[in-house]
Amino acid sequence: MAVYSCSKEKLYLRLVVSFILLVYSDKSDKGTVYSARAYRIPECSRAGAGTPLVQVPGDELKWVRRCTNDDYVAMASHNGMVILSPCGNIRALGRNTRGGVAMRLKQGDKMASMDLIPASLGKMLEKGSESQHTHGRGSTGPWLLFISESGYGKRVPLASFRMSRLNRVGLKGYKFSLEDRLAAVFVVGFSVGEDGESDEQVVLVSQSGTVNRIKVRDISIQSRFARGVILMRLEHAGKIQSASLISETEKETEELQEAAA
Repeated sequence: MAVYSCSKEKLYLRLVVSFILLVYSDKSDKGTVYSARAYRIPECSRAGAGTPLVQVPGDELKWVRRCTNDDYVAMASHNGMVILSPCGNIRALGRNTRGGVAMRLKQGDKMASMDLIPASLGKMLEKGSESQHTHGRGSTGPWLLFISESGYGKRVPLASFRMSRLNRVGLKGYKFSLEDRLAAVFVVGFSVGEDGESDEQVVLVSQSGTVNRIKVRDISIQSRFARGVILMRLEHAGKIQSASLISETEKETEELQEAAA
């Protein structure tokens, strides 16, 4: 079975195994999350309208991701606050249920981004702590990759963040300048080379249409309170419009397609 999610520009197709994780943003910018059992969502054709999910006036569906109870979810706000929590903490509810608060946001803050962490990293996350982890070039992954709207970025070891329940403020993950805020966050370091460094790449697109493709291994590893380094120089107070992560598998597929063309 497949779940479709769409925005004004793109249509996404994702396979569903057991649960789907849905994150909303409402008028007050409070993050609301719930999981739904996949088998309760009726199958339909590609041309079908789909099955409506509960949504109150002013709500906006932000992300839909496939997960299991053993996976973990990383959520971040525009002000750089981060929550890591087991997906098992999110109750599986019916389609007509609104869900619970995923993150307690301070005044003026908003939900900015989320990503999933595979269950295989669960034990490492539960044992990790800030005092046990280094932040230099020799630091081992995986990491959280932060990208700010002003074109700055950094990697922070996942072990720097402790696990938390939902409906919490979270931990500071990024120290922004006065007018900057978070654009995207990704979990990176699953695809690594022989030296243990990431083989992934990140693609940044500015509001003016400029595109940069950067190797994740070239992005500095820093602490939660650092500002990061410049990833993309922007023109005339521009901002990062979108960011996408490319894994080694996707790069190999792209190279094969180019060779066949």
